[in-house]
Amino acid sequence: MRERAILIVATLLGLSAASLTLAIEYTGSRWSVALLLPGIFGSIVFSGNVHAFHLWLAALVNFTFYFLLCWIAGSLLRKVLRRRVPQ
Repeated sequence: MRERAILIVATLLGLSAASLTLAIEYTGSRWSVALLLPGIFGSIVFSGNVHAFHLWLAALVNFTFYFLLCWIAGSLLRKVLRRRVPQ
């Protein structure tokens, strides 16, 4: 059950990062741009051009990055808490 909860949270975080990437034209705040830099850098690398990169590719990279980050952090937290609780 907890593994499913970790996947749900990771998916929601990834989807929110992807949707924020697609709406970057309308939300130009500094913190949102800072959170979306992994996807923007990834899109620049994949397209090969710093001046013309696709936002849908940046959204896909952001989804993958934040999904994996949240999934790994949740799995590690679960293992740490399991070791701390006496059985």
